Amino acid sequence: MLELTTRLVEVLLQTHFKKPVLNRDAHYDNVALKCWEAYSSYGLTPTDIKVQTGDIGFNHQLFFQLFNGNGTFKVTAEKAEVFLKNAVGRSDFDIIVDCINKFYGQVPLPEYTHTAVTASAHSQTTPDEYKKYMAQFTNPEKKIIHGGAIVHALCEGWPSPIRMTMEPSVVYSDAIFFTWQTTLVESKVMPAALELLNKACDDAAAKMDIVFAKTE
Repeated sequence: MLELTTRLVEVLLQTHFKKPVLNRDAHYDNVALKCWEAYSSYGLTPTDIKVQTGDIGFNHQLFFQLFNGNGTFKVTAEKAEVFLKNAVGRSDFDIIVDCINKFYGQVPLPEYTHTAVTASAHSQTTPDEYKKYMAQFTNPEKKIIHGGAIVHALCEGWPSPIRMTMEPSVVYSDAIFFTWQTTLVESKVMPAALELLNKACDDAAAKMDIVFAKTE
């Protein structure tokens, strides 16, 4: 097994509503209040929450950011989005999980069909271990000097396939850049689901003989 230490993480959730919501039915006054109640402990102020109403139909959205723009939250007529980036270390990962749980646990959203989840990470190892592992994706005779893999994995405890890509990182030396993509077909995104998803992503990596170091 190749052991990697994760340096940088980002997560995007896109939740698609069963049907588009008219401006008059969006109730952004209540949504804005619940957002402030959920994230005021992270420094969100009422004036940070922006509501744009382009017309009386479907051209509208609620939007706010946290952590100097590293956290973006949006609700539109068709979907809700949570995007958190530049997380470093276990404490930042715990904040990501908390922010997602607050959004889906406290912010009122229309009924939805599914949530598309994309996560990515830059994870690093020693120069020797990196070269040894990544050599399997090269072919000097054909002048393929760098490579990677795309796998679609079924993981224990997670109902949908997980698409994982891995390739050399352009941010860190001796590091691999991973992406995981999957779909949560549930009426609610719950803390238990996030824990299962985290384990499933680790399982997908383990199928490629990779384990992530547990850091504090």
